[in-house]
Amino acid sequence: METALRRTLTNMKLAARPKNSSQQLAFDRAVISAPLVNNQTPVEVFYDNLDTIVLNYAGDWGTSTADGIPNATVTHPWHNTSILGASVSMDIEVGAVGVSLWGMANWGNWIYTVFIDGGAQNTYNGSTFCKVPDALLFYQGGLDPTKNHTVSLINASNLNLALNSIRVQRIAATVTSSSSGTRVTTSSTHTSAHSGVRAGVIAGSILGAVLLTIVCGFLWWRLRRNRFRASTTQDMVQINGYIGRSAHLPSTGYSEATSMIALTSTAHSPTYLAPVIQSSGPPGATVTPYPTTLPTPRRACLSARAMGTALLRRASTHLFPRVLVGAGREDA
Repeated sequence: METALRRTLTNMKLAARPKNSSQQLAFDRAVISAPLVNNQTPVEVFYDNLDTIVLNYAGDWGTSTADGIPNATVTHPWHNTSILGASVSMDIEVGAVGVSLWGMANWGNWIYTVFIDGGAQNTYNGSTFCKVPDALLFYQGGLDPTKNHTVSLINASNLNLALNSIRVQRIAATVTSSSSGTRVTTSSTHTSAHSGVRAGVIAGSILGAVLLTIVCGFLWWRLRRNRFRASTTQDMVQINGYIGRSAHLPSTGYSEATSMIALTSTAHSPTYLAPVIQSSGPPGATVTPYPTTLPTPRRACLSARAMGTALLRRASTHLFPRVLVGAGREDA
């Protein structure tokens, strides 16, 4: 374990020294640690190789797809090139303290160069005896979180170079302006520009759909309420082509939806109970009750005028029964 490393490029070499052919050295990984900046734990932000809004490709690049890349459970395209000098770069906003590049290392891949902010170019080897689908190609920590940075990857040969992703370690950086002394805090959860645009479009679409649903629901409710008021306050009721005041029709035992023609043509006329005691006239007068059953009309269909006259006569007979006053005299 090595401590107190300087914040510059450090080379570490692991050499195998077997005493005989039966001894082997197995290497899995290297763990690099660094002190926290402003006592904040960095958050890693992932940028896919297909994110051409953030990643700027130059030269001849293509995309390929194969099972097991970048891992055994996910198959996803990667960018590759075999052109000398083909490059990709990315601008990193304020708040970054580290950056790493990930891609496939394989037999047939060769050397590549990485540099940050136009500084020293460091060359690395991407060739392995077996395929590593998502290998760490480059890592740089100790970046100044108060500044913007640019990382560049260049193919230094005419052999293969593959890129899967670029990952940035970020914190909530506090930037101090030299002119005004003001402090600006940036979030550690910044994502790529196109991610923010897509999130805004999606959020706007959802909000618009919700507002449209509310407006349509309100209009539908107003229409239903107006129809309900009209149906409950309307005094005239349409019944099979005829208009009658349902509140003033006598109780006949028939549904109000029954046709007026059906009422006049049926063999079962409405029945009214006749009074059994004297209800009007001078003492001793005899009350002639009205018929208990209305006569059946002769014709199945009456005109509107004849029907109105018949209803008026029936109403007058019902309200003013004939009273006999003395012998042979009749008053209404």
